[in-house]
Amino acid sequence: MNKVPNRRHLSGSARDLLDRRGGLSIPANRLRCFAGALTAAVSMAIPDAVGAEYFVNSLGVTLSELPRNPQLGASFRLSQSAFDLEMDAGGGPGYFPEPNVAFLGAQLGDLTSMAKAPFRFTLEHRAGEGYLFTATQPGSGVSKMIAWGSGFSVSLPSTVTYSELLRGESPGLSDGGSPTQYNGLFLEARSTQSGSSLQFSDLSFSSPSLVYGGGEFDSGIVTPATIDPWDDPSASLPEAGYWRQLLVADGNLASHDWTLSGTLMGDRSGPLGDDEVRFSLEGVQVEATNARQTFSTVTAVIPEPTTWISGACLVLGIAGWTARRR
Repeated sequence: MNKVPNRRHLSGSARDLLDRRGGLSIPANRLRCFAGALTAAVSMAIPDAVGAEYFVNSLGVTLSELPRNPQLGASFRLSQSAFDLEMDAGGGPGYFPEPNVAFLGAQLGDLTSMAKAPFRFTLEHRAGEGYLFTATQPGSGVSKMIAWGSGFSVSLPSTVTYSELLRGESPGLSDGGSPTQYNGLFLEARSTQSGSSLQFSDLSFSSPSLVYGGGEFDSGIVTPATIDPWDDPSASLPEAGYWRQLLVADGNLASHDWTLSGTLMGDRSGPLGDDEVRFSLEGVQVEATNARQTFSTVTAVIPEPTTWISGACLVLGIAGWTARRR
């Protein structure tokens, strides 16, 4: 089993990236290109691999455009009475008329029981079956699972919150009935309520069919004053309270078994059910390249470097990810 290591990084956070409607915009004052960045990426040693590779927060991967078209959404959040675990078909829970199930959710507890308590989460994708999203509070007996899909080859607990379809779609089909395609996992830690915090650690990705190509997950603590360490330092109005990370593969993640896990611990005040303290993940389509290969969805084509977004180099970890949700 191929497993990515993790490490503690600089403290920081940033801005929302993915437009919940699937569209992305780039403020001109928040886009920066560093001369020689592509040369630096090309000069990095990329290990040989037999199968599809994946990279985590890798400086050797250069984005040709920002991630887009979320095909999966999952989040853990601190709230008083709303859903602490949530899973949707991409683009946020939204509203869809009955009998469609718009999203799945489960409650782990109230703020008194959840504040400053560690939770271990696991998001598992089983190709051809679906997704299992679990959060457990060690030593307390509190554990909840939500599942989207059908024909699971593992036993599900009797307390599982479950649906075969979300928005009328199975995990293997996206809008319009075409096969689901995404090659990136976009992670975001958020803490924007005054006095709040969110700690994330031990993030790990594993897959029996994908080969680890390079890079590392961050561990850190987000507060309302945190600036994302991956953010563009030249931005005139940096948005505090976020920390984002990106895993990108040169194959369709919807076709592979994989598991993402980690430990989360948050704190906040007020009997609120909003998203101001949360950790979220989205399955996204990424157009990128490195010294050896391109990273793209099956139907997308990466343009030549001279045509990239006004010639700017979107280098992961150097240039800021700067789009905002509507």
